[in-house]
Amino acid sequence: MDKNTIIGLLLMMAVIFGFNILFAPSEEEIAQQKQEQVASNQDKKDSGDKQVATDSLSANDFAKLKENLKNYGGDSAVIKTADLQVALVDGKVKASLNIDGKAQTVNDAETEALSPAMASALRELNNTYTRNGDFSAMMTPRNDSVVIKNDSLQLVISSKGAMITRATLPNYKSTHNTSNKAFGKYVEVFSPGENEYGFMLNTSTQRYNTQDFYFEPVEKTDSSVLMALNFPNGAQFGIRYTLRPDNYVVHMEVVQKNMNRVLDSSNPMYFDWKQKMRRHEVDGMFEERNSTLYYKFVGDDDADYLTESSEQKENFTDAMKWVAAKNQYFSSVFIAQKQFSGMTLTSVPFDKKSPEFNDYLKMLTVHSEIEYQADNANPASFFLYLGPNRYKVLSNIDEMIKQYPGGDNPEFEDLHLTRLIPLGWTLFRWINTWVVIPVFDWLGSFIGSYGIIILILTILIKLVLTPLTIKSYRSQAVMKILAPDVKAINEKYPDQADAMKR
Repeated sequence: MDKNTIIGLLLMMAVIFGFNILFAPSEEEIAQQKQEQVASNQDKKDSGDKQVATDSLSANDFAKLKENLKNYGGDSAVIKTADLQVALVDGKVKASLNIDGKAQTVNDAETEALSPAMASALRELNNTYTRNGDFSAMMTPRNDSVVIKNDSLQLVISSKGAMITRATLPNYKSTHNTSNKAFGKYVEVFSPGENEYGFMLNTSTQRYNTQDFYFEPVEKTDSSVLMALNFPNGAQFGIRYTLRPDNYVVHMEVVQKNMNRVLDSSNPMYFDWKQKMRRHEVDGMFEERNSTLYYKFVGDDDADYLTESSEQKENFTDAMKWVAAKNQYFSSVFIAQKQFSGMTLTSVPFDKKSPEFNDYLKMLTVHSEIEYQADNANPASFFLYLGPNRYKVLSNIDEMIKQYPGGDNPEFEDLHLTRLIPLGWTLFRWINTWVVIPVFDWLGSFIGSYGIIILILTILIKLVLTPLTIKSYRSQAVMKILAPDVKAINEKYPDQADAMKR
């Protein structure tokens, strides 16, 4: 590269640099350009929003929606969910959707532009009612709840799913100060949002989960209630709860009539139960070690359980008699009047970093199969124990069950629910069962302090073991006296060959 070329390049660069300086836009011009760009972007966004807001349902979707409103909306042709209300008025579909507390309304969904949220809600509603068929009429929310109670147990039964949502033990108070301030309140074995159970009814093409439907309370008394799904064709599916006086056992019956008009098959019915096990104690270490799922096979003389310390999932093919969510001091047990089949059990401890760790111990799930016939008036029945892990109570579980119809069956005499209490290996369990627990209960009949009872029991055990202790001390003293002589003999005859001389 020669000298002239270099000079030429430098001049060109100087011209370009000077041009940029002389003709650079001012700060006002830069600000105006930014405003124009923002306005342009907003116009594009608004244009796009307007295009999305024109979402709608197809003609077939509207035809099906109108059909569902006529079939399942009652005389007023209205269907309601938690956030959506849809009505058929003079052939027009009117809808109101609650979005973050604000109502979005259309008077004619077929002709008006729908927001994406409204269109999505209508599609979901349509699909849900089309999928659930005859059960769709029972999907309209209702806030009915029923309370039945005795001196030992108080139950709140929700219309949604006909589930026991709250089971309170008025004779026990919680000592764990959780985030929901449970300290000093009565212990709840079941609490809202922490326990869900229900039945899955099956046909060759559909599955209907009772947890999705709203039951109507009928035949209500102080100690029993029938929660029912009543179909327009005269069929009925219901769950009856009965609670006898001074009893921790609830009788839970599945009752039905004319269900063969709704279900065209006799496929098995599934039972699902999920419990988020709550903490009840201030020091949760022992509570964590003694909380898990227990179960007993039909015909077995013992119960088994999932590990308490880690996550575990087990699948079983043998028939089971009962399954229990066992805490350190309280348990909830589903006892089948017949049996559970094909059971899957899962226990997952909450991670210490989880925000729920301070309030809950484990997530427990149960899935099982139950024999079902659509023409059977009483296809399934259960005894549900909700109470303390007290040996005196659990050993009399058969007497509590006998208070109910069908409870006098001999198979309920060998439930072995006392296995929920860890009493040690066979020998220690025998001693605890026949000696320690009776003495403890006897002392408790006239001493109100458990601390004093434990102190007295410790002294009594020490007295009983005194002869053995004295004998042990005497043997130790003799060995101590003989020790110098033994040492001298070993030193005199150090070789192994002189063992006989020793």
